[in-house]
Amino acid sequence: MSNLHATYQTEGEVRQIALGILGKRFKAYRFQDVEVREDETFDGDAILRMVAHVESRVPPRALIDVNDEIHQALRAMGEDRFVFLSTRLPAADAQEADEDEE
Repeated sequence: MSNLHATYQTEGEVRQIALGILGKRFKAYRFQDVEVREDETFDGDAILRMVAHVESRVPPRALIDVNDEIHQALRAMGEDRFVFLSTRLPAADAQEADEDEE
């Protein structure tokens, strides 16, 4: 349930926080960039979806830990939305480009 006194940060502000954390924590996975977009759950709660572009696979435990770290940093700023973090490898981008050409 959302907090009525929550402060929503802009996508740009959220991205800056995520970039700082991901740049440090995903360095070993050759972190490149992060996409941030506002979304909502099936029942209408506002959330933040993030896709971290990396060049090698991130272990599930590392992904969970970083997701939690980003969420805690945003909560400290008054941001109440839950974070859904996933990763994307360059091969996935190449496959999508091939599918778009067909």
